[in-house]
Amino acid sequence: MGRKTRKVRIKGVALFDNPADYDLEIKKSKIHGVGLFTKKNIKKGRTIAPYNHKKKHVMKWDTFKKKYGEDFRYTYSLKRVGKIINMKKNRNLVTFVNDATPKENSYLKRRRLIAKRDIKAGEEITLSYPHYEPKKKSKRRRTKKKGRK
Repeated sequence: MGRKTRKVRIKGVALFDNPADYDLEIKKSKIHGVGLFTKKNIKKGRTIAPYNHKKKHVMKWDTFKKKYGEDFRYTYSLKRVGKIINMKKNRNLVTFVNDATPKENSYLKRRRLIAKRDIKAGEEITLSYPHYEPKKKSKRRRTKKKGRK
């Protein structure tokens, strides 16, 4: 699984990976627009595809909001660190995975898309997207303790 090939273009968009290398295809979705579908059965716990991105695609939440506002298409939130992966220009296969909370059939872990349950050939790959906005940190004033210089 996962032969390395050159970048491919689908519908005018450059992709990091070729879906055919992972027995996947991008086609019309009943959930939203287009989606990522499997061509073969995938067992629970198996890697479906890598989640390739570069360091430059990871942005601080505030920087992203200033630049793109509320347009979260082709992004994935890294909620524990208050950052977001922005794949608007160069996309990976995961950007074609639609949100299907609570009936998602995959999850992301360590830059890999993994099957949450057995997935049948022809089925759309879905995720639960973390919709997250970090809380603002309160600005506490430092006060000098009495008796200290």
